[in-house]
Amino acid sequence: MKRTAISLAIFSSITLFTNIPAVTAQNKKPELPQAAVSQNNAIQLLNQATKKADEGNLKGALADYSQAIKINSRYSLAYYNRAITYEDLGNKKAALNDYNQAIQINQYWGQGAITSAYINRGKLRYEMGDSQGAIADFNQVVKFKKDESDVFYNRALAHHKLGNKKAALNDYSKAIQINKWQDKGSHAAYLNRGVVRLDMGDNKGALADYTQAIRLKSDYALAYKNRGLLYLDTGNQPLAIKDFQKASQLYTKQGNPDKHQEIAKLLSEVKKR
Repeated sequence: MKRTAISLAIFSSITLFTNIPAVTAQNKKPELPQAAVSQNNAIQLLNQATKKADEGNLKGALADYSQAIKINSRYSLAYYNRAITYEDLGNKKAALNDYNQAIQINQYWGQGAITSAYINRGKLRYEMGDSQGAIADFNQVVKFKKDESDVFYNRALAHHKLGNKKAALNDYSKAIQINKWQDKGSHAAYLNRGVVRLDMGDNKGALADYTQAIRLKSDYALAYKNRGLLYLDTGNQPLAIKDFQKASQLYTKQGNPDKHQEIAKLLSEVKKR
């Protein structure tokens, strides 16, 4: 049985719209009256766009963010929020361009927003195949956020993608140690660390991590599948079958017919041995 069937738990987007009303307090230099009026108009458009986005009117939000940027071409928060909207609309390239602009300009926003921009751009770079760029962004985040598990978890994914097994292992372990989550949670970190440990030849460590993932999330079909594959690779066919059967039941219950079929095929192959 090939271990290539082992699966990772991939992180979700960590995007959030920033609290806009506080933006006006961040203008550091006195502005001319007309410039102040223009900036106020840009802020109003930003607030209006955020409301539209929250209501699901993404195209309307996009138009308002673009107008705010037209008024103030150095409005980082407008680029940042427009990037999120582009992501929601499936336009990754435009989203990446806007994150680049927001981070490069770095004006009219707070520390929380720039940190989120690095997180979001790192996630987007990873999705677009730029794992090295993702790691660079997550490195920036770690400078400011040393106590968020998700950041280390996300960086571990990128390290693993590049084959940096030791770095991935360290980041998953750090995420588990911190144990403060906004996204996946420790069950996913245990599962992914198990995958890394398996890649490094540590079957015992992988088994411990898969088992802990199941303890934390009793309906974790992916963990049962991965543990079943490990049992199969180490010659424990009865326990492998038991885990595959549990994974099959869970995938059926969760309405995932493709994964159910995948497990059914595994069970069929095992029973033919």
